[in-house]
Amino acid sequence: MLPKRRISDVAFWVLTAVSAKPNYGAGIRKRIEVDSGGLLQLTGAQIYETLDSLVKQKLVQSVGDRTAPNGNLRKHYLISAEGTSVLKDEALLKALAAKTAIVVGALAPGAIDRFQLSL
Repeated sequence: MLPKRRISDVAFWVLTAVSAKPNYGAGIRKRIEVDSGGLLQLTGAQIYETLDSLVKQKLVQSVGDRTAPNGNLRKHYLISAEGTSVLKDEALLKALAAKTAIVVGALAPGAIDRFQLSL
């Protein structure tokens, strides 16, 4: 059975970037770029539009502003319990899709091993 709630690919990556610890816009963008091996290079607008949507859906929550070394305030976000549930469902679906792609020959075994996660 499909997950009850589906999210976009961008939302998936944003949720992963705020799942381990609070993160802010540019930090989220950098995390996604590193975790995707440079395949995804999102704009600030894409990140903030997605964050706004995820906050409205209660999948992410703002955890306050923090002062950057340059004195600017950065709003930080963290995944919610509901967001964690949705992320797990979506991750399982993506893992099954990747496994299927390997089985049918659309993706070589080990093709994703070159990506180094920054957890």
